[in-house]
Amino acid sequence: MSKFCRSLIKKITLFTLLAALGLTGLSSCNTFRNKQQVQKNKAIVQIQETEKQIKEDFQTEQKILSKKFESVGNLIIATGEIELSYNFTNRNKLDMSKDISNKLTVIHDYLTHRDFKYTGTYKYNYTYDLSKIKTEIKDECLHIYINDCNLKLNDVYEVKEKSIIDYDVGILARNFNATEMQVISQHVEANAKDTLNGDKDLKQQALNSLEKAVKDLMYNLNIKTYEIHTDKVMTIKTTPSNCIMERANQSSSIELK
Repeated sequence: MSKFCRSLIKKITLFTLLAALGLTGLSSCNTFRNKQQVQKNKAIVQIQETEKQIKEDFQTEQKILSKKFESVGNLIIATGEIELSYNFTNRNKLDMSKDISNKLTVIHDYLTHRDFKYTGTYKYNYTYDLSKIKTEIKDECLHIYINDCNLKLNDVYEVKEKSIIDYDVGILARNFNATEMQVISQHVEANAKDTLNGDKDLKQQALNSLEKAVKDLMYNLNIKTYEIHTDKVMTIKTTPSNCIMERANQSSSIELK
């Protein structure tokens, strides 16, 4: 075989080998890319399945919580006692230095005055209908809403044995009769209800107690990812100026199991 033929055969063999290697490399590259795509697809499916499972878990927790709230229904969340005093007088507050008519009026008021202070003790409770608590799933979190509009004042009554009556009447004035005493007692009780309905501190304390009880419930139900939104009470006190709340004691012992 000539030198030229041997050289040609070598070149053809080398070219064939290189071509074979190139095809093998291309095939390996395609195989690697295919494996990458398969792994990527698997990862996407796993993420989707995880997200689906998380959503289903939240929905299950929401159903369990809502069912619990509905089963409890109306619940006493705070009890308390306030002492309210009501002052009554028929005196005219006049300046004695002005003229003789005012002086005579003052003398008349001194002789006929009727001063009265009624101090009553009232028990009460705040209730909340748990079936009205709204929940929603948002941003991978279970949100719970406690609204002050669902907080109700109930069972306001006077502790009669703790009532204190102080009064002073002029020489020419008549004493308070039984009917007047009853009317004043009813008036003070109505003011007690107005006071409790308008006292934002006592109402906020009651809502905060409910929030703590819900947190304890979430712990017992093993619900970990949640957020409670409790309203800030915005009310205005409506107690008249001649009615004074002397003291207020409120407590709470809520148990949600």
